[in-house]
This record gives sequence, C-alpha cells and structure tokens, in this order.
Amino acid sequence: MKKILKGTVVAIYVYVLLFVIINGTLRTVPDAVGTILTIVPVGWGLAFMLWAKKKFAQNEEKLEKNFDYVFLIYLTVMFILQIIPAGVLKYTPMWDLDAVFGGAISWLNNGDLHEYSDYFLWFPNNFGLLTIYRCIFTAAHAIWGENTNYYLIATIMGSISLTVMRFSVVKICRKILGTSAAYTAMLLMALCPVLYFMSEAFYTDVLSMWAAPLAILLFIYARESENRLKKVLLYYAAAVSAALGAEIKFTVLIIVIALGLSLLIRGEFKELGIFAVTQLAIFVAVFAGFNALYYANFDKAQASQMNTPVTHWIMMGACKDGRYNGADYNFTRSFSDTEERDREIKKELIKRYNEMGLGGAHRLRREKTAIDFGDGTLAISDFLDDNIEKRSAIHEVITYDGKYYKKWFGACGVYLLILLISMLSATTAGENLSPERERIGLALNMCFIGLWIFLMMWEASGRYFSNYYGILLLSAVWGIDSFDASRFVGRIKGEI
Repeated sequence: MKKILKGTVVAIYVYVLLFVIINGTLRTVPDAVGTILTIVPVGWGLAFMLWAKKKFAQNEEKLEKNFDYVFLIYLTVMFILQIIPAGVLKYTPMWDLDAVFGGAISWLNNGDLHEYSDYFLWFPNNFGLLTIYRCIFTAAHAIWGENTNYYLIATIMGSISLTVMRFSVVKICRKILGTSAAYTAMLLMALCPVLYFMSEAFYTDVLSMWAAPLAILLFIYARESENRLKKVLLYYAAAVSAALGAEIKFTVLIIVIALGLSLLIRGEFKELGIFAVTQLAIFVAVFAGFNALYYANFDKAQASQMNTPVTHWIMMGACKDGRYNGADYNFTRSFSDTEERDREIKKELIKRYNEMGLGGAHRLRREKTAIDFGDGTLAISDFLDDNIEKRSAIHEVITYDGKYYKKWFGACGVYLLILLISMLSATTAGENLSPERERIGLALNMCFIGLWIFLMMWEASGRYFSNYYGILLLSAVWGIDSFDASRFVGRIKGEI
C-alpha cells in the first residue's frame, strides 16, 4: 500500500510539473525571446549545473573543511547585495502594499487604523503583515525617532526573509543530500537574477518566503531527535515558523499539510500524532492571538459585514483567464445581506463552471498556469514601478515599461524553466533512498501539487507562487543531485 501511495504521488507530481512546464514557461518565454533563445540557454544551464554538481562531488572532502566559512561569507554577501538596489529603486507603495506598509506607519503615528480601516475590513488576510510591520516600525522609531527610514527597514526585512530562505535551503541540502549538494544550492541561488531585486518588493509574497523552507528544516531536526522533549520543542518551532508565515500569506499552510501527509504515507503514525498536535496547538494560538488583536481594532459586526469571503477569489478565478477584475468586487460588495451574498457568489461560481464545461475548464487551467507559472520575474514590477522616485537604468530592465524588460522577462523565464526541468529529474532517483530523503522528497512533491491545485482555484497572478520559490529551488537541487544519466538512459532502453 505504501508503495502504491508513493507511486501515485510521483505520477501526479510528474503530470502537474509537465503541465506547468508545457503550459507555463514553455508557452510564455519563447513568445518573449524566441524558441532558440529559450532552448539553448536552458540546455547550457542544465549542463552547467550537472557539471558543477559533479565537480563539487569530486572535491567534497576539501569543500567540507571550509564549508562554515564559505556559507557565512555567502549569506553575508547575498544579504548585502539584496539591499544595495534599494536606493536606486526607491518608490512610494500603492494599493495593497501601501495598506500594509503605509498602514503600519499611520497606525504608529496616529495610534489607530482609521485611515486604512476600510481596506482591512475588506481584506483581513493582510492584517498579519500589517501587525508585524507595526511592531518592527515601533522598535525602529524608538531608536531613530522622526529620522526613521521605513522604506529601508522594510527592504532589510525583505532581505532577511530571502537570507533565511537561502540559509534553510542550503542547510536542508547539506543535511539530507550532502555537502556537495549544499554547494550546488548556493550556486543555483547565486545565479538567480530575480532574487537580487525582490527585497524591495516587500509585500506578503517576499515577507513569507522564509517560512516554508525553515519549517522543513526544523521538521528534519525534530524528526531525527531521539530526545522526546527536544523533538516536541522543535516541532513547536516548526509550527511557529509555519503559523507566522501563514499569517503573512496563508498558502504557507500547504507545507504543513505536505509534511503531515509524508508521515502518513510512510506509516509513521506515532510521529504524525506528535506533529499534528504541536502544529494544531501553535496554529490555534497564533491565529487566535491575531484575531483578538484584529477585533480589538475593528468592530466585529462591521467586520462580519465587510470581510471579503474566500469564495469571492474562487469565483473571480473562474472568470475569463482568472485574473483580477473589478466587476467581481462590485458584485461581491453589492449585497447588504451577507448570507444572500454568499449564496449568490456560490451560484455565480457554479454557473461559470457549468457554462465553460469540461473543455472550458481545461482551457482555463492552461490560461491560469501560463499566468501563475509563466513569469520568471515573479511580477515584482507590480510594486517596483509604483511612484518611482527617480527612474534609473535598472528600471529600464526590470519594470514593465522598461526598454529591456522583454529580455529580463526572458532571462528570468529561462532560469525558472531550468528549475522546473531540474525538479522533474528528481523522479529519476534510485529506489534505495534514506528514509529522510524519501520523506522530504515526498513532501516537496506534494507541496508543489498542492500549490498548483490551489492556484488553479484562486485568482491568477504571477506573484502568487513566489513565496514558495525557495521550495522550487530546494526541489531543483533535489533533482540535480538525483539525476544519473546512465540510469536514465538505462530506463529508456528498458522501456524500448
């Protein structure tokens, strides 16, 4: 039974990944830069990473001796490089980012959320990041007073998130795959163009990128601990990481479900019990705490009336190509009776799927996959082109209206395609894997499947998978480390 379940997960993972590759990056990148400029760089990139992996493996003993120093230097350099563009890219946030960033400053200065009350009554899901910003900005204001540079602090927070993500990915690779894989991870992430400009897009996507990889790392430490108390405390720590991440962007919850399912499939019921209890306890406590704070600032009856229901985004995701559309917001807010509103949203949702039929639903999935997984820039220009203080040469590359944006889009898309193909090669791994490698590999597979399923239901956006970018990077290293050309060729010959 265990073997059947694992095989089923792998089969679904391969299907989803191929669907994403074919309908996502292989559809959008050639349209931007041409077929040749897509295929050739991808081929060279994959060959280079496999060559680098081989060289790292051949010199693993030497690399192991200096690992701690190299890793510290790597993290320090990356942290600094991620902040450097802040001055050149400075802008005034708008819309959702203004709500959490500007709202936190307003809350600090005025002592209430009056200026942004309508927004957070409509979108309570962003209250978590608002609260975190308020706490950090309060501490910064206590030190620097009126001279506090909130934009720089937010950028530093973004860089911290990215650096924790890098730290966790490398540590996981070293622990499960070995030192050579850890160096492969450092190289792969160092070559990622979009990561150098993401700190400045300090919205929920970037500020939650640390959570899922760190939760996996703490899960690994907990799973291997033989000390009962230490194990429980580490599981609690993993839960805190996931719960805080989910308060920033609730899709972080997917990794918790994936880790739990990996224990279930492997029949580790005792471990699953400890894991489930600790996760549930922390999630309930964290969510209850944020909810209490939310209702301390907003009237409960008014919030119940104005809070946007989850079904709204599912309904919007079933309209045309699934992107944002203002008409659906007008529809949702046109009802004074919340029960009637919820009924009508469900009726409209069912109507849309009935009208499109199976063929239309498949077309919609293809369209949404192209939007959700076809933009290697992770749509950071959604923020970086807002009220730019002074336009620079960098803006000509990374913003939508930039002179060289199409080339930037192509380069980032090629990199994303390399990641996705590398992830696919993880399925070529041999049968005799260590329990931990098998367990985490299963969790990574299920995490990607869960993310895709969620995004196929939700509003479509090129930003919405970016907080799982660290998981894609981790899965890509898993694939690069797993790939064995001779075994792969042998399987093909055997099938022929």
